[in-house]
Amino acid sequence: MIARLHATSFPKPACAAATWCSPTARRRIPSSRSRCPNVQRLFTKHCSARKARLMRASRVPLAPKPAIINGAETDSPLRTLQLPRTLLTPQLHEVEMALVDPKLKGVTPEYVRERLSLFASEMLAGLSSLKAQAPKSLLLTEMDVSISNPAGVCPTHMLAVYSSRPTTTTTSPRKVTLFPTHQLVLAAHGANLPALPASSATHTSRTSATVAVVPLCLPAPAAFPLLQSYLYTKNAENLSNVLFPSSTSPLDKVALQRHMGLIHGLWADACALGVVDEACGCC
Repeated sequence: MIARLHATSFPKPACAAATWCSPTARRRIPSSRSRCPNVQRLFTKHCSARKARLMRASRVPLAPKPAIINGAETDSPLRTLQLPRTLLTPQLHEVEMALVDPKLKGVTPEYVRERLSLFASEMLAGLSSLKAQAPKSLLLTEMDVSISNPAGVCPTHMLAVYSSRPTTTTTSPRKVTLFPTHQLVLAAHGANLPALPASSATHTSRTSATVAVVPLCLPAPAAFPLLQSYLYTKNAENLSNVLFPSSTSPLDKVALQRHMGLIHGLWADACALGVVDEACGCC
């Protein structure tokens, strides 16, 4: 579910305006005394043509690049992707459960994570059976949803995930993806997770409920579904198979770039949220 929101609804990262060249980078033109008139005319003609090409190129409008949502790739040409050779292991601190819920004061986060795994199937049933109508212009603080499986555990929040990258123009709409979630699952694993408002999940009937909507800025929104799925299932083998699929034939450039981008995006999101999980770090 994607809601197109105006860029002014979210904070904009500052970015410097692009420039074609600087005065210090321009080619020095030797004195005319050191060249004959023919060479001088050819050199002047060459510089004029080069300047005209740059002026034409600078007037080409920059079209916004299509956003990649939930891992769906668009038919765009291969772009240069700069990634580090190694992904550093961030220095993480453990989750303080008393900050998540005062009632959990004195309870270790390891115990909470262990107990959550016992209810994984019920919580996943609540996520998969949730349906909602995404807003088209304005993101509300609460959202009415319908639940097709009343046996599942109703999510407590709806995350409005958007990219931390700045939009191409100030008037470009920002892509936002809605993800239902259970607060305790994310809070018990993410030491850097921003404080979520108190859950307002209320059942108006057996098949409908109202949940809070919380904006969440991440480096790679397309990789968040994979990360959240792992936090629920804790299936490191499935995560490893997605990140490192076995293939008898080498991947082409587009598939390889997409795959590397997913790995880097998962790592970036985990670092941003401060995910405390040894198996996830090993993958």
